[in-house]
Amino acid sequence: MGNDGHTASLFPGSAQLAAATDMNSGKICMAVTPADAPHERMTLTLPAILGSQEIILHIAGQEKKVVLAKAQEAGPAE
Repeated sequence: MGNDGHTASLFPGSAQLAAATDMNSGKICMAVTPADAPHERMTLTLPAILGSQEIILHIAGQEKKVVLAKAQEAGPAE
């Protein structure tokens, strides 16, 4: 997980985020362009990730721990 809360290359604010998280897209992977990076990246889509037998989220450092706690709060996602 990144400091901005992204996992895989599912970046908050990315123009492709809605398509990459569409549970009915039928896509396994796709190109995404993070708002703060000058190049495209490849990512697994949310349906592909959720279809995995096991999902492991790597979190290292206090800043990412704070981001995770905020993501786990009740309410709408930002």
